[in-house]
Amino acid sequence: MLPLLLALGGCSTEVTRPVVPTLDQKATFTVPIVPTSTQTDVPWWQQELGPAYQQRLTQLLADNPAIRLAVAEVERQRARHDAATAETGPVLAANAGSQISRNDGTRSTRHSMGIDARLPLDLSGELSATTDARAWEYRKALAELAQARLEQVRELLLALLDHAEALQRDILLQQQIETTRKQLHLTEIRFTQGLASSVDVLQQREQIASLEQRLPAIRNDARLAANRATELLGLTPAPEPAFPRELPDIPAALPALTPMGLLQRRPDLIARQAALAAADAGFEAALRARLPSVSVSGSTFWQLLSGNPSAIVEAALDASMDLFDSGAKRAAIDEKRALLRKAGIRYLQTWLAAVRETDDLLNTLDSQDRQLQKTRQRLAIADRLYRATLSRYRRGVTDYLPVLTALRDLQQQQREALHLQAERERTLVRLKTAIGLPGHREAS
Repeated sequence: MLPLLLALGGCSTEVTRPVVPTLDQKATFTVPIVPTSTQTDVPWWQQELGPAYQQRLTQLLADNPAIRLAVAEVERQRARHDAATAETGPVLAANAGSQISRNDGTRSTRHSMGIDARLPLDLSGELSATTDARAWEYRKALAELAQARLEQVRELLLALLDHAEALQRDILLQQQIETTRKQLHLTEIRFTQGLASSVDVLQQREQIASLEQRLPAIRNDARLAANRATELLGLTPAPEPAFPRELPDIPAALPALTPMGLLQRRPDLIARQAALAAADAGFEAALRARLPSVSVSGSTFWQLLSGNPSAIVEAALDASMDLFDSGAKRAAIDEKRALLRKAGIRYLQTWLAAVRETDDLLNTLDSQDRQLQKTRQRLAIADRLYRATLSRYRRGVTDYLPVLTALRDLQQQQREALHLQAERERTLVRLKTAIGLPGHREAS
């Protein structure tokens, strides 16, 4: 009978496996990456950030809700894999019973006890394919956990950068307001001396009002950034959070990398690879389900009937197969085939998005480096101009008003340089996240 069932299972209509999309092996980034860091197993933030930021990141990795959810999903997938593995092993069951009966005044007793054993024989390979699928789903959950950690680190650093920038902008703006007030005072004196017009006075007052108008928005930016950070840390908003007040100096250290290299570094791409392998194993399991299921079973039965003991030992080889199921198994195969095709498309889609994101950030960083270079040149010129006017004032060549004008321009350049520096730091955080983790290995 078993050979007949195997022959019938092999006569099912052949189903073709969908073709996995191919990736461009020769793809390159539009901005060449000059390697400036060595390959290590340590995440970049553990090497390039100071203690104040390290402390918050350690807290994040322990308490962040999104990371804790990803950890719970890993535990669930591990349990599902263990359950699938257990399905391939033997099963032992014990049973016992006792019965007392009376018939025409005759009393009889019956006591029984038995042990049943069953071992599936995975001749079709369905159980093995199912176990493989669960193993790949477990690996996918591990990669998604690594991706969750990477993304939450990025979001916390962006929030802390926004908070520190807002605090620094507040300081610079207050300094500029104070300088403009001094300039207004001197302009009012010149007005009383007939050396300035009322328009000059009004212009200075309007400048002060314009600067003061920006303070509430800047302080609100600091509050919103602090609230984002506290949420990521699993906390509620605090009036005065103890976050870093200075921008970090993140080096633009990047490893040698190509678009294909992202496949080994980015956890989201590793998760897509695992999802594709899981879908392929699921498709294989559906194909194997058409074949008969075979198992070996045995039992030992002992009974005591009215004082007469007896024992029975049984063994059997069971095989079963659905000869007609109204197309249920073929529908299951078609579903798994569609899921496999979707997994392949998503794999390609995620890789293309990762390449585009990385290339965009490389171009953005290159542009910001050029802008920052020019901004620093202007800042150096503004600083020299301020020092020159201050020297002229000390020699009695001019009054103090040109000094204040030069100082105000210098402070404006400092504010612009601060914003551009913060933007560059944010770009570096996003870029270092986009290129993934060095030597990514699945967490245990």
